[in-house]
Order: sequence, then C-alpha cells, then structure tokens
Amino acid sequence: MRVWLIVALIASFAPLVSERAEGEFIDGVETFSGQVLDTSTWQTRYNSVVVQNNGLTIPSGEVVTANPLVPVGGGVSVDLVVSQIPGVSNNYPGAVAVYLTTASAGTATGAWDDSFAAELELDLWAGNSHPGTAAAYIDHPDSGSGQIIENVANSEGTLGSNLTFEIDRPTSQEYEFSVLDSSGDVTGSGMLSAASFPGALYIDLHTDGGTTATFDSVTITPEPSTFALLGTGGISLAAYAWRRRSLARRKPKRGESEQLQDGAVPILAFPTRSCDQACVRRRAA
Repeated sequence: MRVWLIVALIASFAPLVSERAEGEFIDGVETFSGQVLDTSTWQTRYNSVVVQNNGLTIPSGEVVTANPLVPVGGGVSVDLVVSQIPGVSNNYPGAVAVYLTTASAGTATGAWDDSFAAELELDLWAGNSHPGTAAAYIDHPDSGSGQIIENVANSEGTLGSNLTFEIDRPTSQEYEFSVLDSSGDVTGSGMLSAASFPGALYIDLHTDGGTTATFDSVTITPEPSTFALLGTGGISLAAYAWRRRSLARRKPKRGESEQLQDGAVPILAFPTRSCDQACVRRRAA
C-alpha cells in the first residue's frame, strides 16, 4: 500500500519537474514584447546584433537561451512563430531556423558546432522565382541525418505571414518537425529519430545568408501524455483516499458487534487465558 502511494505521488509531481526546467520563461512562453533583450534568458552567439521591439529581429545572427529549457525525456513541444521573413539580399541561400541544442560550443560560435542539435530550417533563395525548402535535421546539416519536409514558394507574400516552426518530442528519441501557415494548418512535416539522447536542451534561434527575420514568440508546451500522467497520479491518490475511508466505515466501533451478512454462520470465540503456577498445581491435583 505504501509503495502504491509513493508511485502515485511521483506520477502527480513529475510534470512539475518539466515546469521548473522552463527557466525564465513565463508559464512556458516568451513573447518578445519588450524593447531590450533579456540577457538573463537569451544570449547572442558569435557577436550577433539583434533588435527587440515587440518582436525579436535577427539580421544574419543567432541567439540561444541562457539555460536549458527543454527537459529530459519526451512529451514536449516547442513552437516558434515568425512574423516576417523579407527574403535574402544575395544569391546565397538564406536560412531561418530553430534548434533544440546542447549549446556545447558556447557563444563564440553557432549551433552547427554543438555536439547535438535537432533543427527545423527554412532555406531561401534570393528572388521570388526560386523555390525554397523546409528541412529537418538531427545534429546539423553537414553531418547529421536530414530530410526535406516541404518545398515552399520564396515570396514575401507567402513567407511574410506568421509561419510557425514546431518541433515535437513524442518520445525521448523521436522528433517530429512541422511548418504551419497563418491559419494553423500543417503545410509540411517529417519525423526523425536519434540513437542517443543528450540531457536537457537549449532553444536556439538562427538566421543567415543575408536573411532578416522577426520572431514573435517561443512556446514550450507539455504534450498530452504529460497531462495524462498528472491525471493518473491524481486518480491514484483519490482511489487511495476512498479506500481508506471505506475501510474506516466498515470497521465496527468499540463495544459494537459486526452485522452478519445473510447466510453467515456466527462463531463464538473466547480469548485465551494464561495459566500461572498456582493454576498449574490446581489442574494437576
């Protein structure tokens, strides 16, 4: 019984560990609503210049969270809303990306030098006549596994309207990557897996190749499985309390006899009595 109660308590409080791992985010959401980048939450990488004005604008640069925000294990979703992607200024393909990364290389370089990264990237070419691609990678494009999940039209009209980049971790070793349009419809998605899984991950926002993008918000959301775990723990505790109350009601009060069910045979029992030495002599006589 005690073991069952301990398991129920662990199941109830497990989601709280994930919430504590969200660092300085407010209820798991960063809206970039201020005017100055919060350096206790975000750090620039390789001397990037960023502008925050009710949205975080990064012209060919990169920022990473100061602390790991994505907890160990599965059951978490990270959504990045990009409100404006004007395009690129040269013929080199530009990119807008979100990483879940170990940030092991520090701030002197970018996520491509980290020991592990799961990346959702939108690759763009200069000019509206060239298509772009949305691609997902594990590790990074140069050395990790990857796949193109969508071909996209590279025009300001298409890309300038609130795109959402979404990385889901349904399990500790699986990643699902999706791109959603302004209506919330999925326009491209793909699934990748990682053989080995690192510890808690940082969130990294990235642009390059002359691309300037404005990020509106980043949201960390527990998956339904996490809420199910919370519900299971709560139900277990409720069942335990109900069982204790039921047993207490069934136990007869002191001085009262138990009521027999129909057909039950009453049994008369007497307590055993100890026999001292005098008692033994009387019985022997």
